[in-house]
Amino acid sequence: MLSEPSEKITDDTCALMRQGTTKLLWFSPAVSHAVATRTVRFGVLVKIACLGWGSLLWKSDPLVLASEWRSDGPRLPIEFCRVADGGELSTALCPGAALQTTWWAMLALSDLEKARGLLQEREQIDSRHPEWVGSLPSATPAAFADHIRLWQPRVGVDAVIWTALPPRFEGTEGRSPDPAEAVDYLSSLAGRTRTHAEDYVRRTPGSLRTANRRAIEMHLGWIPAQT
Repeated sequence: MLSEPSEKITDDTCALMRQGTTKLLWFSPAVSHAVATRTVRFGVLVKIACLGWGSLLWKSDPLVLASEWRSDGPRLPIEFCRVADGGELSTALCPGAALQTTWWAMLALSDLEKARGLLQEREQIDSRHPEWVGSLPSATPAAFADHIRLWQPRVGVDAVIWTALPPRFEGTEGRSPDPAEAVDYLSSLAGRTRTHAEDYVRRTPGSLRTANRRAIEMHLGWIPAQT
């Protein structure tokens, strides 16, 4: 639950912020989030973009997209660094990783809280970690929001959501495997889990060039199906 912002939100404030996306930068995250919510009640369309860099690109349900995925999203530090519940080594935001191209698409809804909820459902994110669902505007700080805030005005959207799950390796949140550990982990998989993990790596666009991916390609031969 978002806390009530301390600043007074007036109709004039809402009108000012609706004049342009860049105006969102003039206010605190709490006020920006509250105004974005109020604009929906006023009947003003809020354009929401969703960022992606993994399986969201080919399996977005329950999110409904209003556009194709576009390859000019913000450059963010992404790596194959999170062991997901299905066993695959998934892509995630990774402090210290090289900056990578990301993708974005428009959502077919204008309610920011609903968009956050659908992304949380899709990623099966624990409600105790609201910071793992990133959004701008938001009263909850999320990883690399500053990178995304600089990109947002370029595409003229009012709000952005993204998956802000951290790396996870050997059951430890925040721990990222190095290339050798990534290869060893994937090599240890068998049966359907290995098939699923290989499919994930191959389906992730080849333009995502990371240290772990290069090691995976070299030692396991899991070459991307698309560039």
